[in-house]
Amino acid sequence: MPRTCVVTCMRNEGQFLLEWVAYYRALGFDEIIVLTNDCDDGTDAMLDRLDSIGDVTHIVNTCEAGESPQVAGMRRALKHPKVRGCDWMLHVDADEFLRIDHGAGQIQDLLAAMPEHTDLIALAWLPFGNDGQIEWTGGNVLELNTRCQDEFDNGGFHKSLFRPNKFARAIDHMPKQPFGPVVARNGMGRRMNDRPTKGDRSKFREDDTTLLTWEGACVHHYAIRSEDVFVMKNARGDGMALNNSKYFLNSGFYKRFNRNDRVETSIHRHLSEMKRIKKLYLEDDKLCALHTASETWFQNLKQRVLTDEQRAKWTRN
Repeated sequence: MPRTCVVTCMRNEGQFLLEWVAYYRALGFDEIIVLTNDCDDGTDAMLDRLDSIGDVTHIVNTCEAGESPQVAGMRRALKHPKVRGCDWMLHVDADEFLRIDHGAGQIQDLLAAMPEHTDLIALAWLPFGNDGQIEWTGGNVLELNTRCQDEFDNGGFHKSLFRPNKFARAIDHMPKQPFGPVVARNGMGRRMNDRPTKGDRSKFREDDTTLLTWEGACVHHYAIRSEDVFVMKNARGDGMALNNSKYFLNSGFYKRFNRNDRVETSIHRHLSEMKRIKKLYLEDDKLCALHTASETWFQNLKQRVLTDEQRAKWTRN
């Protein structure tokens, strides 16, 4: 079977880390690779522990001034022996969970459903809202955030599963600079134009947006787990090194992705296995203590930073 890896860049995601790692292990990925920079909540220490037990490869992602952690992270990842030893690489964020409808919902089921000549699979975003949660009180995202966008109106937003040896670099949404001809497909195996991999833009547009689909496989995007978690991203910074009002309440981004139109729980087919793995992590005294500390860190930071005055400043009228 082809070897697979999932790669992500994280900063201060400790309270969500164990669920994310456990979920991708439940999906059957061979390697889980996490790059971190400038963590304050112990995310890096948690990953060091997971690395020591062999469940994760943790890479310190030192960035130059003004450099995007995502871009720097992908540059490091594509050179890493663990990635170079894999046939397929999925690049997602800490708030993104791959859902596979083919077969038993495992990563190998998705690959088996693709035609032989496939180099990139575009996985459309399915936005999930905060499900009415104002304050995050702990728990699993997959259980607490179950409401999502109703009708497909994607605008070209997606993430990519791709053959890392076919591309020179990658950005947040797709690989770039193919070494030769490549074949791009959607989650149902329909061919898409590979032109976007050769330019600077980060998503499929024009005619190919009609080929993006939630069918077969898609990425659940939990950008707004709760109002406080969302707005506190302003205190952390943007992974693409952009300074803007993206993470303001009622911003264009907030309105676009805080979708609570319908209940969607098909991803729960992996819930019991994810929870089994997460439980094992929490039975590790060191991991459990670090996880609890990350939750406390967030609550303390929120109490200090997110005053009524600051919340008002981070809210669009």
